[in-house]
Amino acid sequence: MHKDHKVSGAAISVRLCVLLLSACLAGNAGASYPENMEGDRGYTRDFQSYQIPDVTLLDRNGAHVELRRLLSGQRPVLLQFIFTSCQTICPMLTAVMAQAQDELRQVDADTRIISISIDPDHDTPERLQQYAARFGAEGDWLFLTGAWQDVRKTLQAFDAMYEGGSKMYHKPYTFMRRGPDHEWLRLIGVNGVKDLVDEYRQLSGKRPSQAAGEFITGSQ
Repeated sequence: MHKDHKVSGAAISVRLCVLLLSACLAGNAGASYPENMEGDRGYTRDFQSYQIPDVTLLDRNGAHVELRRLLSGQRPVLLQFIFTSCQTICPMLTAVMAQAQDELRQVDADTRIISISIDPDHDTPERLQQYAARFGAEGDWLFLTGAWQDVRKTLQAFDAMYEGGSKMYHKPYTFMRRGPDHEWLRLIGVNGVKDLVDEYRQLSGKRPSQAAGEFITGSQ
């Protein structure tokens, strides 16, 4: 499937996602966002360390997944929190990730993407399967749900608990990590495909060579 058609079912373009998300954040008085945006970027970035909770979640096929074990391997990871009935932030973040997934795997073929639902009572594995198909999620992209207490522990561990007791006020987080011995890079806010791939490439320590499709290790 050509990546230009991966999110056609969602009827969302990445450019429209960024514009709509910018408007949502500007008009959202119920949530606060850092003001020290970097240059013209619509997001902030910082490095954080997190203690992964010992919880078991369910993937979109109904299989049990131990989160700590999943994140203890050597593979690089990108992680987001979403819920399938969201009409603003979540489809925008997922659309950008879907558009970027091929390029992210070109940076590192071992890339793993994880989307965790913050509405587990509604988001069954079947709904996650439909949501993943809607955006053309391919390869090793896991969509996870589970018991609320386990999802809550995960949100708290990543300091991503939403404000006011409402999932509608969750912040647009994207987390990425090079490996288990490295800190997490946390992006808060709008990031388009180019920004997401550039941040991931810089984190991985790889840059494109002059030969198309090949990458070499080097400092940024």
